Amino acid sequence: MTIKRLIFNGCSFVAGDALVWDKFQPDIPWSSIQSTADKSLQDLFNQYARDFRSKYNLPYQCSQQLNVPAINLSIDGNSNENIAFDTINFLETLDPSELQSQCVCIGWTEI
Repeated sequence: MTIKRLIFNGCSFVAGDALVWDKFQPDIPWSSIQSTADKSLQDLFNQYARDFRSKYNLPYQCSQQLNVPAINLSIDGNSNENIAFDTINFLETLDPSELQSQCVCIGWTEI
């Protein structure tokens, strides 16, 4: 069997969390993003999460190393319940013949 695609799901650690924040905004401390109501900082975080860290996070790195495309379902603050249900729901959209060529990687939020 050949893996044709990687499917990742998890919480912020899989999504990328603060992995490369210092490369994105070296003058703004990560801690100021974590607890802010400032709309401009929230917008900056959304840009970081959507456009920047996805080029450095675990799904991207594995995809590059294995030369296999990856789907990243992970999101910040994801719970184990959501991770499980979202992954199952995604897999149910696939044709049964595709299932054997998928590799699912889960990063649980807690034990």
